[in-house]
Amino acid sequence: MIQLPVQHYLGVLCVCCRQPIPLPANRKEAAQHDPQSLSLISENTRMFNLRCNLCEKENFYNMTDVIEIEGSPRLRTRSTPVRPRSKAARAANG
Repeated sequence: MIQLPVQHYLGVLCVCCRQPIPLPANRKEAAQHDPQSLSLISENTRMFNLRCNLCEKENFYNMTDVIEIEGSPRLRTRSTPVRPRSKAARAANG
């Protein structure tokens, strides 16, 4: 049997639906469990907000909530389609 390498990513669990939310690239560096990088984190970056890809609810998370999740991150799905602007709305705005 051939074993495929297991992917891991850093993320948090959604407070509402408990589904994993991947950490954005700018937070991944701060979330590394290295003592030197933790000392570089300022007080205002220890909390951040993320929007769930599944239920689309947004909540605040702490750096202590970050865990390593097995698998690949779920892509965001938009529940409501984006409506194109009508020409009348553009003409009224100038």
